[in-house]
Amino acid sequence: MKIYISSNFNLMQTNQVWDKLNKDHEVKFGNYNDILFILQNEKLVNDNDFIVSVFYINDYSISDIKEIWKIINKSAKKNLNTFFLVKIFIQKFENLAVDHLNNFKKVELAYNLFKKKNSNVFTFFYPNNKSFFSVRNKFIIRCPLSHSGLKNLASDVYKSIQLINTKPFKLIILDCDNTLWGGVAGEDGIEKIKYGEDGEGKIFQNIQKHLKNLKTKGFVLSIASKNNENLVWETMKKRKMILQKKDFLFSKINWKEKSSNIQQSLSEINIKEDDVLFIDDSSLERAKVRKTFKKISILNSSDTENYLSELLKHERLQKYKIIKEDKKKYSQYKLKNKYEIHKKLNKGIDLKNFLKKLNQKIIFHKVDTSNIFRTEQLLNKTNQFNFTSNRYNQKQIKKILKNKNKTFQIFSLKDKFGDHGIIGLIIYFKSRDTLIVTDFLISCRVISRKIEEFIIFKILRSEKKKTIKYTF
Repeated sequence: MKIYISSNFNLMQTNQVWDKLNKDHEVKFGNYNDILFILQNEKLVNDNDFIVSVFYINDYSISDIKEIWKIINKSAKKNLNTFFLVKIFIQKFENLAVDHLNNFKKVELAYNLFKKKNSNVFTFFYPNNKSFFSVRNKFIIRCPLSHSGLKNLASDVYKSIQLINTKPFKLIILDCDNTLWGGVAGEDGIEKIKYGEDGEGKIFQNIQKHLKNLKTKGFVLSIASKNNENLVWETMKKRKMILQKKDFLFSKINWKEKSSNIQQSLSEINIKEDDVLFIDDSSLERAKVRKTFKKISILNSSDTENYLSELLKHERLQKYKIIKEDKKKYSQYKLKNKYEIHKKLNKGIDLKNFLKKLNQKIIFHKVDTSNIFRTEQLLNKTNQFNFTSNRYNQKQIKKILKNKNKTFQIFSLKDKFGDHGIIGLIIYFKSRDTLIVTDFLISCRVISRKIEEFIIFKILRSEKKKTIKYTF
């Protein structure tokens, strides 16, 4: 991991506060006045995984701030595989009223510009904090930050990089009583459970609000609860909760063992247990699930305040890079849920006839700017049906696309339930009468539908080849 750090002041890179970052990553520090220079140096930006730009906003004019954003934005769009961590320190002016006004205008401008959505630019603001700043350092060593400020900066850079590189969960499985609301609906009664605007009920309302927000970012919500199913949905409806039945998929609300229900859900969704977070207030239920699933992540919801805090800060519940496919994730898994229900209802039917009734349609697409993020995501997150598990970033994808000897195709799926989006890709080249596949992968959401056989048949027929070889 290569990191380049630059600022408009001397970062004191020899200071021990950077030791942890230097130990785990290859870190280089730029001169204190070279921010604009390095952002316009395409080779330097391209050669690093992270560009950390640290600004002491008091030293800049309004026109400077506009120019800096313009250059960062331009550089970020050109170098999609480099992450830009922008750290902005703001110190309150103590002198003239005009300084207060200028400072307010600069801060307002910076907020409006640097908070604009860009897939690989992340901005962090540090408003006035007296312990962060040092007048002595500012005049003697051209660094406005105190030792405490530098320490905070180094720690924050380290944490940001760790979080961006952490693999998020795909599925959150929740209990109901004392997890989505306080108390037991079946015993206390729907009207007496804790949920609402006041007291402990407010905490559960905030928990649901946060879970709903996670859903919009592509996390799938499910339920595994020993409960009466009708009572659960009635509780949500009558208490006008933020989360309702429509927000959950693959839910199992019955009196079976939770580990058995979770196993069934994982089978239906087709994901691995280490992509799952299970949340329950019962130590016994958590222990049973842990015994069955060694790699599942488990969160205790019995300590209400700590539970909310854990949800907010859990590193695998953060998503810094949200692409349009993440926002579609819920609707795509909803289609998967409909498919599984349809499959159960047609259990005895012949497989060929079952698949025929799905009206499946595969559409091939060229890789371009509209889908390159999804292509990169497939290559780096698909594990089950993936012949080589080669991981390519956008730079490497573009290099393959330029290779005239190779064909790179992505494909989407539509069926009677709807549009599943881009679900796979294949990379191959031709050698006389043979087709050689170097990469072939399909999303776990649509495995076991004979799609892989259709893809191979379609390509062999279009390329007029008799033999096919796979890299595996």
